Amino acid sequence: MEQVAKARLGLQTPVSPVDDKYRCTRGTRQRQKRLDDEQVSQLVVAYRLGATVYELAAQFGCHRSTVSELLRSRGVSMRHAPLTEAQIDQAIELYESGLSLTKVGKLVEANAETVRQRLLGRGVKLRGPHDCRVPD
Repeated sequence: MEQVAKARLGLQTPVSPVDDKYRCTRGTRQRQKRLDDEQVSQLVVAYRLGATVYELAAQFGCHRSTVSELLRSRGVSMRHAPLTEAQIDQAIELYESGLSLTKVGKLVEANAETVRQRLLGRGVKLRGPHDCRVPD
C-alpha cells in the first residue's frame, strides 16, 4: 500500500507485482466463421448426401462442432449418434436370440463393437467364439 501511495504522489515509480519474464502474452483470437442461411442449407444438403462433419468443416472453414450444432438446429438426424436405451434393449433381445454382434449391429444400425460395449455395460454375458448359438 505504501508503494502505491508514494507512486501516486510521484515519489516512487510503480512496482510491477509480476516480473516481466513471467508475464503472459495473449495469442491472437480465432475469428468466428458465420455461415449465412444459404450456406447452412448447402451444408444440410451435403450432410444428407453423405458428407462427414469433418469434410463439411473443412469445406466451409469452421469447426466440426459448429457444423454439428448447425445440423442439429435444423433438425437433421446425426449419423453415428449414440444408441438409445430402446436400441440397447432391442440389441440385447436380438443377441440373446442367438444373433452375432455383427448381425445385431446391422439391425440396430451400429458397429458391432459399439453393440458389444453396450451389452457389457448392461451386464449381458457374451458368448465365446465357439459357444453354441442359434444359426444366423
